[in-house]
Amino acid sequence: PVDLAGLGVVGRMQGLFVAAASAVVLFRRGDAEQAQQAEQAQQPAASNGAVAGGGSDPGYRLVAAAVADTAAAALAAFAEHGYHGTSVREIAARANLSVPGLYHHYPSKQSLLQGLLERTMTDLLARSEAAIVEAGPEPIRQFDAVVESLLRFHMYRREQAFVGSTEIRSLDDNYRPTYIGHRDRQQRMVDVIVFAGVETGEFTTRSE
Repeated sequence: PVDLAGLGVVGRMQGLFVAAASAVVLFRRGDAEQAQQAEQAQQPAASNGAVAGGGSDPGYRLVAAAVADTAAAALAAFAEHGYHGTSVREIAARANLSVPGLYHHYPSKQSLLQGLLERTMTDLLARSEAAIVEAGPEPIRQFDAVVESLLRFHMYRREQAFVGSTEIRSLDDNYRPTYIGHRDRQQRMVDVIVFAGVETGEFTTRSE
């Protein structure tokens, strides 16, 4: 049986990550370069110059590139200076856009933050769900798989993870419950696995 005492697996997602992640993956998967190559292989790639959802239309590609560049610029700025320390003008400059050009793609700085966090959680949840399915029915394998998924995400999506944790307070009141709901959904995935492991006797805690 796996002793879960001290892991904090029914705490917040980051508590789980900090307590358990490094012990699960790094010695199982080899060096960081191999892990990064595997992570990159999972990234969606459009073929023949096509942009996902837009085919190979040059106009669509230009718009999609501008949107992606703006989001990347906002993410880097938020990670470096914080949401409130970042101006729309700075984001536009990083994305090589004018301020009106930025507003053509995003109506506000808040919409940029919301879009980034929505994409971050959609990606994280999809990866966690896929990892659990691929692990099979055994709780111990599911637990290893979901923690590995969380670790990889935090290793190779450091800026997204950082902004997603530190800027909840900056979300407006309309979107904040949605974002917190995404985080709760991730937590419930772990909780369900732990409770299943307790039921089967695979997970135990140290007695007093």
